[in-house]
Amino acid sequence: FTGLHCAAYMGLQEIVISSLEKKDLDMSVTDFEGRTPLSRAADNGHESIVKVLISCNEVKLDWKDIWERTPLWLAVEKGHEGIVKLLLGRSEVNPDSKNNYGNTPLFLAASGGHEIYHTVAFLLGDDCVDANSQDLDGELVLHAAVAAQQGDVVALLLSDPDVEINKPASLGRTALHAAAYACNVDIVSVLLSCPEVHENLRDKSPMGNTGLHIAMGGTSLETVRLFLQSSRVDITARNRMGKEPLDLAVGLARPPVIHLLL
Repeated sequence: FTGLHCAAYMGLQEIVISSLEKKDLDMSVTDFEGRTPLSRAADNGHESIVKVLISCNEVKLDWKDIWERTPLWLAVEKGHEGIVKLLLGRSEVNPDSKNNYGNTPLFLAASGGHEIYHTVAFLLGDDCVDANSQDLDGELVLHAAVAAQQGDVVALLLSDPDVEINKPASLGRTALHAAAYACNVDIVSVLLSCPEVHENLRDKSPMGNTGLHIAMGGTSLETVRLFLQSSRVDITARNRMGKEPLDLAVGLARPPVIHLLL
């Protein structure tokens, strides 16, 4: 942990500037976590210091720490939108760089945490960003937003023409399947309102259930009602076991759901 690391970490701009004036300064020196001064400044949200550092030709803008996180990745993680914008404006920065779990900055932003709507929008606006990237578990960006219950981000992703809305993730589930499993009424509503969503796709599990089948086994009556209110949902669709949604409702002894179907 050098003096420059410390100054960047603490936001001491004058010390950072004076340090950069030293001719023998090695800008590639990393600390115990493999981070450069730029990584420390980006992580802690010191935008003015990031500006100073990225103006220095010797600074490596895309350096990865021991967890393979770049300065951009760290800025996204902490919700530092100003720094995200600064780094995305540099051609040396890979906006789609993955960490050791295979998560890109967009995947991370879609997963929620801080006020991340605008960060997702910034990243989607970059032509080098893969809107359908998958982590090491095979999860997709859209699925990450569904799992994090980020309805506004889900809607934003659905509006992007590059997002493969019906692409299944690791368990063979589309985003609609995932939302139905989670009984997330708001996100199911957003997905069903999207014309490009295929409501009657079966997941790739042994059961081969549609979204409505999945909703039948959940705890939310409102989720079932949303599926039934959609004119595009086939209420007689059979899963791979030959069962219709009504068959599942009867088997699960769920009178309120049975009443909705009849």
